[in-house]
Amino acid sequence: MTHIKTVLLASCLAFISTAAHADSECTPRPATAAESKAYRDARAAFLAAAPAAPQGWTAADDPKEPDLGEQCKEYSPKSFHFTRRYQIEQKERDARGEVELKAVQGTMAKQEQTQKSNQARIDAIDKEVEEITKENIAAVQAKKYDQIEKGNQKINELIEQKKKLMGYGEMENSNQETSAVANHDIEATFTLETGVNNPEVGDYKPIASPVGKAYQRQYDDKGNQERDIKIVIGTTTVYISGDPTRVESLFHSAKLQPVQALR
Repeated sequence: MTHIKTVLLASCLAFISTAAHADSECTPRPATAAESKAYRDARAAFLAAAPAAPQGWTAADDPKEPDLGEQCKEYSPKSFHFTRRYQIEQKERDARGEVELKAVQGTMAKQEQTQKSNQARIDAIDKEVEEITKENIAAVQAKKYDQIEKGNQKINELIEQKKKLMGYGEMENSNQETSAVANHDIEATFTLETGVNNPEVGDYKPIASPVGKAYQRQYDDKGNQERDIKIVIGTTTVYISGDPTRVESLFHSAKLQPVQALR
């Protein structure tokens, strides 16, 4: 999940400063009254906006601290991130994992049987590849480069034939489908960020929104469709990411409002 992923990596911080501060000196100091109020206002807006966990799901917020805490004398926070991560309950994850394991084991058994039944043809391909390799070595010594290229092309074709005879392609496709089913709609995120001026839209497309301006993009993630929605409300930006249907539900149930930026 991506776009959003950059935001989520930062969401563990109570405040976001520029990357240049990452390795700079930090002298601890108490947060100012203005910083503390901005943090509390942003957190209150986040808690009011973020939908509760759906039935059969859990939700965890980051950061959890009600107060801002110490800051650095060298710089001041200009924005705040809060993220609620939704996940299906562990028992459902375990159940899906068991189904996936059995399916993979069945696919492996089928692949082994396919390879066994085609072993004679596989051995013949191995022998042919060995002969072409010897011819290529001789061609290198004779500087017959066109022959080498043709030999390599033939070897690649034989390797593809061998993979089919061994059932590898079918096994890979089956395992990908099994994994997609097991990982379908298992988590989503809702992030509120304050103090954002003119956030980048990139490849997002505009969509209707009851408040502010909203944008979305959708893409395939290992066999599953994922959707990201970005809602811009003044200097407040909300990011929602997950399964398209899940994201749509979170989008329409969120109670969105702008938050006063810290200046």
